[in-house]
Amino acid sequence: MSKKKDSLKPWLSRPAINRSVTLPLTRPLTQRLSNLNEFHPNELDPYLLFDARDSMIGTLENPTLDLDPSKPDTLNVITATRAGTTATYTDSSGLIQVASADTVRVDHVDGVPMILVEPSATNLLDYSEDFSNAAWTKNNLSVESGQTSPSGDTSAFRLNEDTSAGYHNLYTLGPTSDEYHTATIYAKAGERTKIVVSLGADSNRVIYDLLAGTFVNSGLGEGKMEAVSNGWYKCSTSTKYPTPTPVYHLVSLVEDSGARIYTGDGTSGVYIWGAQLEAGSVATSLIPTSGGDAAARTRAADDLVISGSAFSDFFNASEGTFYVEVVDRQATETAHSYIVGQSTSQFFIYKNDGDVFVSSYDGPLGVLNVGSVVANQLFRAAVSYKTGVSPAPSVKSLSFNGTSEVDQPYSGNFAATNILKIGSGYTNVFSGHFRRIIYWPYHSDSL
Repeated sequence: MSKKKDSLKPWLSRPAINRSVTLPLTRPLTQRLSNLNEFHPNELDPYLLFDARDSMIGTLENPTLDLDPSKPDTLNVITATRAGTTATYTDSSGLIQVASADTVRVDHVDGVPMILVEPSATNLLDYSEDFSNAAWTKNNLSVESGQTSPSGDTSAFRLNEDTSAGYHNLYTLGPTSDEYHTATIYAKAGERTKIVVSLGADSNRVIYDLLAGTFVNSGLGEGKMEAVSNGWYKCSTSTKYPTPTPVYHLVSLVEDSGARIYTGDGTSGVYIWGAQLEAGSVATSLIPTSGGDAAARTRAADDLVISGSAFSDFFNASEGTFYVEVVDRQATETAHSYIVGQSTSQFFIYKNDGDVFVSSYDGPLGVLNVGSVVANQLFRAAVSYKTGVSPAPSVKSLSFNGTSEVDQPYSGNFAATNILKIGSGYTNVFSGHFRRIIYWPYHSDSL
């Protein structure tokens, strides 16, 4: 993104706001920005109705940072580090693509572009796309290569049931462990429209309907299903094993009646692609593998940072307001930050360890908790701060989905911030998506 290095920050000399003529907006910030592509004149500051963007005065116009994944140029201020490993994302056509090293991944979720941030992960399977390999055991079925995949090439396979009576499945063994693991497979309906994906014991199975796009959990299995493109679905299930045992990734055909044990007709089947087995309870993006190279099975964490002049050009140390739209894959596990400065005393918005609250923290004066995160569900949060005001040297506010707002004095550590980290900067790296990140160099009294 090009910048005028010799220009003064426009907000440093901004005219004082005349509160007597600046009418308050009718809804909190986190509600007003719930659909940033819509235009509602009756909800805007009066000056917006007749004033140009560069000369508007009011409460929160003219953000100095607006990271909007639908406008890739706005992401140029981010320095991305993810070197030497394969990382994938879903493009605007719904196809799975391999990302270049050290780039921001814009992942399209149900057609909506979002910044994808993930921790390091390892695909524990040697052959993620070659189901003809002997590493995959075939039981009462055969595999047929050369099928069109979710990436647009012909690397997918078809599973064809034989005429035997019994289960019709394939599986491969993973490590021995009693920890959470997640198995993923991309699948598409053929003559058979349902599959089972399980991690070991039959009680851990999840049944996926590849026509309806729905799934049913059974026992310990925790399923998830995402539409990709051209009838393909990403089907994943997570399970924590009660005792150490070999973890195996199993895909089984299901007969029309719902039976998993049946006599095959010798011709029916489904399409599969992109198997993954990874530690943890979250299905991350596909890490393609093609053999025994362990290094090639690990994807590095996304490290997204705004620093240097890119940071100083938008940030105001004395007062400011951040707004984020986030989809978090992990609701109750591990603390992690959403946006943070360079130290653990400069958390603008993060999730507390041991609970499910969105929080803000700035050192010795404690934590603001405002709302519960629901896994895989979009939430909106805003934090605003200002120095030199009572009841302490500084004050900050935090809100969540427009329904909760808390205020608290703070120590002013935000004033030392000279870097912005997106999704990292704490013990654990965030896993999920950012739909929008906006910053205004002004304090807001109504979040």
